[in-house]
Amino acid sequence: MRTISWIAGTLAAVACVVYGGWNQVGYPPEAPWSFAVLSGHTSEVYALAFSPDGSLLATGEVGTVFRIWDTRTWREIRTLVVPVNPTRGTTCPGTSLAWSPDGRLLALGGSDYGGPVHLWDIETGEVRTLPTGGLARTRGLVFSPDGSLLAGSFPGWTGSGTDGTVVWDVLTGDVLHILPVAFYLGFTADGNHLVAATLNWSEEPVRFSPRIVLWEIGTWAETQVLDGLWGPFALSPCGGYLAATSGPRGPVVVVAMATGEVLAQLGDGPLGHGLSGHEVAAPIGFSPDGKHLAFVGTDRVLRLWAWATGEVVPTPTVHVRTASFSPDGLTLATASKGDLTVELWDTATLQLVGRLPGQQVATHWADLCASPDRAILATAARSEVVFWDLPAGTRRGSVKLPRQVGPLAYHPVSDVVAVGAAGSLRSEITLWDVHTGDLVLALDGHRDGVLSLEFAPSGDLLASGGADGVVRIWDTASGKEHTALQANAQAVVAVAFSPDGDLLAAAWIPGSYGAAYPAPKFLLDWRYPPAVSLWDLGTGEQLRMLEGRSGPLAFSPCGAYLAMARAEGVEVVEVATATEVASFGEPGEAPLQFTPDGRYLVTRSREGAVRFRSFPDGEIARETPIVGADAIVLDPERGLLYTALSRTALSRSFPFYYGRLGAVVAWYVGDLLGP
Repeated sequence: MRTISWIAGTLAAVACVVYGGWNQVGYPPEAPWSFAVLSGHTSEVYALAFSPDGSLLATGEVGTVFRIWDTRTWREIRTLVVPVNPTRGTTCPGTSLAWSPDGRLLALGGSDYGGPVHLWDIETGEVRTLPTGGLARTRGLVFSPDGSLLAGSFPGWTGSGTDGTVVWDVLTGDVLHILPVAFYLGFTADGNHLVAATLNWSEEPVRFSPRIVLWEIGTWAETQVLDGLWGPFALSPCGGYLAATSGPRGPVVVVAMATGEVLAQLGDGPLGHGLSGHEVAAPIGFSPDGKHLAFVGTDRVLRLWAWATGEVVPTPTVHVRTASFSPDGLTLATASKGDLTVELWDTATLQLVGRLPGQQVATHWADLCASPDRAILATAARSEVVFWDLPAGTRRGSVKLPRQVGPLAYHPVSDVVAVGAAGSLRSEITLWDVHTGDLVLALDGHRDGVLSLEFAPSGDLLASGGADGVVRIWDTASGKEHTALQANAQAVVAVAFSPDGDLLAAAWIPGSYGAAYPAPKFLLDWRYPPAVSLWDLGTGEQLRMLEGRSGPLAFSPCGAYLAMARAEGVEVVEVATATEVASFGEPGEAPLQFTPDGRYLVTRSREGAVRFRSFPDGEIARETPIVGADAIVLDPERGLLYTALSRTALSRSFPFYYGRLGAVVAWYVGDLLGP
């Protein structure tokens, strides 16, 4: 609980870094735990917003990843990942964001049920957390015109006590007022009123009547009610007009704010309603001059409506989830349902002028490994292995497999990557040439999914652990099986060679998951006794079995110590005698890797915090929330930690299955990897 509270309440500030061809702003960065993303959007975009001066575009993905793009180059310049709290769950994968009028702050709302709202200072990188009192997920955020107030809507079940509208003082972060639940929000241009789309709810008979209300700032009294209108709505820049739908499924109308008079109305058919995905009604927003309104019809096509003349022009984009006009009105940014890209349109010609790229890096058991010189990084992405040029920060190639990609291992001498098949009855291991993409070897022997891979330090042997409970040692020159090791028919979730290559450690857990649901690499199931075996590869003899321990595993650089996971945390034993030399951490914390100098052991907590623990005392030197960091690569020369960053969501129907959407990121850890 301590770690969960820390993640929720004290999110560390992060900012992008630059080296080589990365989209960053300075290397090395001034602050630790800065990072850069190798790809563009890694999941669907739910929110778009141009900065007030139009120089930046902010995008929000599935409630966890927020990116900022330079509109002159359309390159990503900043990224912030908000950790998901797996104990809260989500109602749906939405997200929301809003710029302060001066363009310095970006308000962020995620999809966590009861999660906080964050204020991101774009200049300093500082992130502040605003309390929500455990209300439902954030539906919308809006700043007042002078930037002093921030309002957020948190719609849940009416009368449930988890819904409401919160108004904060931006300077202090204090909650000024909690209003009735609103589904859509906006401030009037003069800043005197907060506009809200609400439902007038009655119990007998049960009835929901849509309406748009104006709450006066300060007194918070309803000063005007527009019955029958529903959101999402759009306020004109001059403040005189409001576009909404007449009823939940009625036509889109433009009304005078002062009187409620209907000034313009769309016709019937696909223009009359605005069904966009799961949203009912679809005015998107007025152009900066107020002459055009972007909206989505029931056919899910985005259109521009010159509401004063009645002219309606369709755009080439469909299934639009969200859109935003640039402040000068020359560009319209759109994000569509099911697409990871953001498209940029010239509003005069409706021609596509740019696209912010999408790259889905992983959806299941993301893994990564690097060449010994850290020049090339290999990442697992569904049924594809992608190779990245790390100094340039660019994609250099990939290989596609006919089945789900499992664990990866990079050859210590040559540019060859071993790939294990996950969740497949034909669980072969393939070796690929990184430069040509050619198949080098195919190793067939496991009867179930391959869960772990590691090359011996010399590269002449490859160890593989399978869900069939067998460790197989392969000759990498001939492709023949060298040795097969088995213990209690359990699944092998981790293997590790000692630095001299003489010993092999293997972590076993109960192997009842089968090919359809291979055991996750770092899953610890304490209903059954896991164990770690230590083998002498010269004789094939099992030297000892340490019960109650499991993977991941990490040998110290000198080879004298072995770190393992157990129920209470992390245990480090002396390899020669199996004597415990250190024990620290929390339940569910697991070792990932020693730093090359042996000063620190990098661990991962159950909640997702990555920690540098000094060895052997176990004190935390630094920690940060990196959700889903199951695999890491350390780059001592540049002071970077690479990880397959993931969004992790716990499935209620199957408690051991996690769905993931992630990206490859490089975190600057500087002094911790120094000599």
